[in-house]
Amino acid sequence: MQASLKDHPKFQPWYAKRQESLRNDRLAKFFHDFRTVTQHIGANVVGGGSHGKNGTFYYFIPCSDLPSVPEQDVMSACESYFVSILQLVYDCYIELGSIVDGQQYFTRENFEALGKTIEDAEEELGFSRGWTDISRPSIEPYRWQTLRQQADGCLIERQFERWLNRYLPRPEPLPPFKP
Repeated sequence: MQASLKDHPKFQPWYAKRQESLRNDRLAKFFHDFRTVTQHIGANVVGGGSHGKNGTFYYFIPCSDLPSVPEQDVMSACESYFVSILQLVYDCYIELGSIVDGQQYFTRENFEALGKTIEDAEEELGFSRGWTDISRPSIEPYRWQTLRQQADGCLIERQFERWLNRYLPRPEPLPPFKP
């Protein structure tokens, strides 16, 4: 996220607040350090485990490069961290959706705010200007819908639904077109 959006003027002010929160989150700091230790130093800090009627659980083992580890088992810690990072990504799709999500970007409202037209949208998607125009101004909402069908959306939207029980804003589908 940071690498992809760093040059967008709206990203840095939005992300600065989240970065501070991540720095103060013990689990986020642990996984940041964990990545450094396991990827760059080569230490394995997953060790001891237990097995019983409730299953098998593995735990992080402190080492000199990573003296503070979560008390919870590895799977629980990973799931908690995953959900917190997924929430961060979801928040990005909510706050910066028209930047990161083709389904939120290719709308009349967004293009008007950008000072652009539907023909600009067609061109951005690689089509010729007027590609969706059939000389009926009343069908412009269908033109936008057609363009959104050609655009990428959020490829992890189902994860937001599964793990967070949250949904991205989407334009309501139009009724079938009747010529």
